[in-house]
Amino acid sequence: MRLESWQNAQNQGIAAASAALGLAVCYDPLPWFWSDQFTANIQIYGVPKSHHHVAIRRHSGTEASLYFYLEQDRLKAVVGVNAPRELAMARRLIEKQTAVAVTVLEDPTQPIPRA
Repeated sequence: MRLESWQNAQNQGIAAASAALGLAVCYDPLPWFWSDQFTANIQIYGVPKSHHHVAIRRHSGTEASLYFYLEQDRLKAVVGVNAPRELAMARRLIEKQTAVAVTVLEDPTQPIPRA
């Protein structure tokens, strides 16, 4: 997958230099995207797919919401609107492939589990 961002360019350069020095390198970044649209900060981690189960968490009284994309009990991607702290927790769940219950993800009174 082609990723175009300053962060990817930086990390890809570090991986290429390490490989040129003969160091073992595994470069498999989690795709990440963000955009500010008027009052909405939108961030995406992973690659949402049509076959994923979608769990939705909405915070009443705010514009914050999260859309979790799961395969069985593993989080594969997350789309968040105005929810940076919860996105950071979800990113770790994706990276560590931690099992998580859909009911917990959908309940805004429950914290996002730690990976």
